[in-house]
Amino acid sequence: MPICIFRFPALLISLLAFATAGCGEDVEGKRKIDERVRTGQYKEAVRLAHKYFEADKLLLLTNLEYIADKREKALKHNYRKSLLIHDWSWERQDRNLIRVAGKLVNMGNMAITGFSIRIKCMRHGQAACRVTIAVKGEVGPGMVGRFAGTGRCPEDYDDVSIEVLDFGLKE
Repeated sequence: MPICIFRFPALLISLLAFATAGCGEDVEGKRKIDERVRTGQYKEAVRLAHKYFEADKLLLLTNLEYIADKREKALKHNYRKSLLIHDWSWERQDRNLIRVAGKLVNMGNMAITGFSIRIKCMRHGQAACRVTIAVKGEVGPGMVGRFAGTGRCPEDYDDVSIEVLDFGLKE
């Protein structure tokens, strides 16, 4: 038999009061943290997270994870300019297969801990299908990582483009 929460108004009111306790301070703290994250002040954002949410470990961990995620995305966005796909080729194989091989040059100052390459099989300038190649292993600053892979593209295509889809950074 379903329970109707409207039969228990006192319980509902106390649950709402408990759930919203400290919300004003939480909103203000989150706003200040967001402000610091938007301006790239990640250490200050972490300090504020500890200041505002030290008493609530779940909120503290949630905010620290949010800050770390935004920091990593910004770092990767900027570092992507340091990765160059070089000397690559592709060939059409039997049964709708495509083989791609090439090199990724790390021109930055940090090591990458693996990367993935997205291959777009193009038809009349539009992506007909996409294939991803994942490569494990570290590529140090100034070093070259090789990639090669085969994927299936069931659509007909007349050109291929590739790009770095993702990578891990070793700090």
